[in-house]
Amino acid sequence: MIFKEESQLMQNIKLGHLYRVYLLYGEEKYLKEMYLKKLVKLAAPQGLEEFNLHRFDAGLIESCEALPMMAQQRCVVVEKFDFESLNAQDKAKVTELLEDPPETTVLLLVVDKEDFLPKKSASAKKLVALCDKAGVAPSKVFPHNLRHLFAKCFYEQEKDLAHLADLLGHSSIETTRIYVAVSARAHEQILEKMRLIV
Repeated sequence: MIFKEESQLMQNIKLGHLYRVYLLYGEEKYLKEMYLKKLVKLAAPQGLEEFNLHRFDAGLIESCEALPMMAQQRCVVVEKFDFESLNAQDKAKVTELLEDPPETTVLLLVVDKEDFLPKKSASAKKLVALCDKAGVAPSKVFPHNLRHLFAKCFYEQEKDLAHLADLLGHSSIETTRIYVAVSARAHEQILEKMRLIV
């Protein structure tokens, strides 16, 4: 989410409101670091950071599609993010991700370049527009929800993970497995029915 005023961002953090995408850029390095720390603390539940906080320079797409572990969302931080230097294929992947980011991920893109100027660079302007568009309240329903629902329904009906991976366009079945994973609460309910949990 792009906040026109710093006070808007601070108010959202104080209220505990998270958007799906944040783009942190500008000359004030200490401000970027301060907001990054506050957002990470809010987005990655304490005690579960090992599972739900991931920092990268690459591998962004796969990390964003993974489901959180015992939490509502996971936090993916991409430091030294440089959209302008990406090749055309990687730009297309990032663009696709930002057009429909997963509802279970809070993505923090940190631009280190001081010359990142959306007013002078078409590429920077495009990135800002994509992030602004993607930064919607996570409580709303998005097409990615329908993708997960389709995957779960298809798998329940067909039990064919390889075919589902083909339909979803995943290159790895491990990525598809995330879509059909059973929640920790569902496992607890099964164990309760079996009377293994008192």
